[in-house]
Amino acid sequence: MTTFKKPNAAEETRLVLTIDTINQFRKISDEFPIGCMTAFLALMQRPDLGITGSELVDVTGMEYHKAMRSLKRLTIHAGKELKAFDLVSERQDVANVKALRFFLNDKGHALARSVMKDMRRGIKTEAGI
Repeated sequence: MTTFKKPNAAEETRLVLTIDTINQFRKISDEFPIGCMTAFLALMQRPDLGITGSELVDVTGMEYHKAMRSLKRLTIHAGKELKAFDLVSERQDVANVKALRFFLNDKGHALARSVMKDMRRGIKTEAGI
């Protein structure tokens, strides 16, 4: 089973969430939920490993059902009453067949590149560069 390791201060890369970054999500939907944004940002940190609902709970402190709902909304399978964003694909976790593991799809990778660009620009702005 792959576990999510929280970075220590020396390993952590500092990124700045700016209005420009939030607007990247608003291009997807004017009402892009904060839970989905949180899930997407967590997934961006580990695009090759993906993330399960339990791992998302560990890194964000979200309640499990909210974490799963947020991850599901990022796929194309959000359910009847929820808007799906098609940024993430889901697969059965190889280490735990009862769990789903979520990965960025092509559309999600494109958004992640845009978001990272804005977040890095936020660092330069904050530093006065």
